[in-house]
Amino acid sequence: MRSANETMTAAVAGSGDRQRSLEDIIMRASMRVRIAQSSKTAPVVVLTVAALVFVLRSRVEAAQLYWWACFILASTIARTILCRWLRDRIDSCSSADLIRYEHYLFVSAITNAFAAGSVFYLVGRNGDLSVRLVVTLMSALWGIGTLVNASSHLMSFVVVSSINFGLGVAFWFGLFANDAPHAEVAIGFLAVALLVIGFGRENSRQFRESLRIRTENVALLESLAAEKKLVEQALQEARFASESKSRFLAAASHDLRQPLHALTMFLGTLSFHVTSDDARRLLRRIKDTAVVLEEQFNSLLDLSKFDAGAVVAQLAPFRVDRLIERVVDAFRPEAEAKHLQLEVIAGPIVAESDSILIERVLHNLVGNAVKYTTAGSVTVQVSPRAGEILIEVRDTGRGIPEEEQKRVFEEYVQLANPARQRRHGVGLGLAIVRRIDTLLGLRVSVSSTVGVGSVFAFYLPLAAPQATPAPVEVLSVDASSFRTSSSIWILDDDQDVVEALQEQLVVWGAKVQAFATPAAVLERLRSGADPPHWILTDDMLGSDLAGLETAQLLADEFGFVKVCLITGNTEPKRLAQLRDSGFPLIIKPAQPEALIRVIRDPLAAA
Repeated sequence: MRSANETMTAAVAGSGDRQRSLEDIIMRASMRVRIAQSSKTAPVVVLTVAALVFVLRSRVEAAQLYWWACFILASTIARTILCRWLRDRIDSCSSADLIRYEHYLFVSAITNAFAAGSVFYLVGRNGDLSVRLVVTLMSALWGIGTLVNASSHLMSFVVVSSINFGLGVAFWFGLFANDAPHAEVAIGFLAVALLVIGFGRENSRQFRESLRIRTENVALLESLAAEKKLVEQALQEARFASESKSRFLAAASHDLRQPLHALTMFLGTLSFHVTSDDARRLLRRIKDTAVVLEEQFNSLLDLSKFDAGAVVAQLAPFRVDRLIERVVDAFRPEAEAKHLQLEVIAGPIVAESDSILIERVLHNLVGNAVKYTTAGSVTVQVSPRAGEILIEVRDTGRGIPEEEQKRVFEEYVQLANPARQRRHGVGLGLAIVRRIDTLLGLRVSVSSTVGVGSVFAFYLPLAAPQATPAPVEVLSVDASSFRTSSSIWILDDDQDVVEALQEQLVVWGAKVQAFATPAAVLERLRSGADPPHWILTDDMLGSDLAGLETAQLLADEFGFVKVCLITGNTEPKRLAQLRDSGFPLIIKPAQPEALIRVIRDPLAAA
C-alpha cells in the first residue's frame, strides 16, 4: 500500500502536469489566433502603405517616406512568412519548441511595432498638421487592430502597444520633433493608449479563462462515462462558463465599443479639416477600414449572443415588400458596378415576425448573392402560401456543390474565398442566418447547381388581415453638409468619448457643453440655466444614476424629454428597458448620420 506522503506527492505532481498542459493549450491557442490574424491583416497593411506613399510623396521628405515604407513592408512580409512557417508546426511541436516559436513571434511583433510607430518620425515630422493627424489616426487604428487581433497574449500585446503609442506620445510632446510640443494631443493619445492596454488586459484574462473552462469541461465530459459522481460538478462548470460568457459579452459590448465610438466621431470631425483630394481619399480608406473592423466585431459579438440565448425576438406586423426593397437598394451600386440585374418580384404583403432579424437575414443572403455572382442576375421573389410567405433569393453564380451545402452555414466557412480576403468578410453571415432560423423557425433551405446558380429560401408567417404594419421612415442625411444651431449638452464619464462627440458637434455649428455626472447636469438646471435643445447621455455613467434614470428624472422634475441615450451596453434586459423608455436610442459606435437624425434642426443654416 502506498504511504500518505507518496499519495500526496503523486497528487501534487499530477496537478503540476495539468497546469503545464493548460499553459501549453493556452499558448498554442493564442499563437493560432495571432498567426491567423497576421496573415489576414498583411494585405491591408500593404494597401495602406501604398496609399500613404502615393498621397504623401509630395508633401513630406520622399527619402524618409520610402525608408519608412520599406521598413514596415519588410517587417510585415517577414512576419507573414514566419507565421506561415509556424502555422503547420505549432500543433505538433514540443513544449520547448513552442516556447522558442513564441520568442520568434515576440521579436517579429516588436519589429512591427517599431515600424508602425516610426511613422511619426520618418513621415509625420516632415509634414504639416494634417499629415501628422493622418499618421496619428493610422497609429491609433493599428493599436485598436492589435487590441482585437493580438491581446490574447498579454505580455507581447502590452510591449508592442507601448512601443507604438509611446513613439506617438513622445512625438506630440515634442521629443526629437521639428515642431513645438502639442501637449493636448499627446495627453489624449496617451489616454487612448492606456485605455487600449486596459481593454487588452481584460481580453487576455477572458481568453485564458475561456480556454481554462473549455479544457476543464472536456476533461469532465471524458470522465462522465466512468464516474457518474462528476455530473453535478460538470453542471456547475457549465453554469460558470455561461456566466463568464455573459460577463464577457457585457464587457465587450460596452468597453470595446467605446474606442470604436470615439474613433468614428474623430473620423467624422477630421473630414471637415481635410482639404486636398488625396487626403480625402486616404481618409475614406481609413473610414472603410474602421467600418470593416466594426462589422467584424459586431458579427463576432452577435454570434456569441445567439449562442448564449441573449437574443429575444420582437414580433410585430411589417410590410415585407418594403423591407426587401430597402435591403436591395443598399446593394444596387455594387450590382450595377458588376453589370448584374438586381430584381424584386413582390406585391404588397404583411408578415408577422421580427423585422430587424428578418432584415439581417435578407441582408446576408442578398449580399452574398451579389458578392459571389459575376454575371447574370440576382432576384428576390415573394410568393404567398397558405398562411405563409415564401421568400427566395435566386442568383446565377457559380453554385455550391451538394456535399458543401450544409457547411456554408457553419462559422468561418467561405467556399469562394480560400484566400480569406478582408473585403469578403469573415464567414459569419450564414452562421447568423442559421441562428435566426432557429430562433424564428424560418425553415431556411438552399438548393444549388454548380455552374447554374443557387436559391436560398425561407418562410414567414402571414400577418392577420386586420394587422397594421408600423411605418418605416428613412431619412436621407449628409454628415458633411449638415449644420445646426442647437444647444447640446453631453453627459458622459469617458473623456475620450466626450472629446470626440464634442468635436463632431462643434463642426456642425452646435453650442456644446459637457458634463461628467448627472449631478452636474441637475445642478446646472436647478440653478436656473436655460435648458438645451438636446442632452446626449451615455447609459453607463459610473454613478448612482444611469443615463435612463437621469433622463426620467429630468422629465419628471423639469418636463425635459429631449434626451438621447447613446450606449454600448447591449445586455438584452437593459436594452429592452432603453428601447421601451420612449427616449431616442443610439447603439455605439454611433455613426454621424445617426446623430443627425436625432438632433436635426429645421432652422439650421443651409
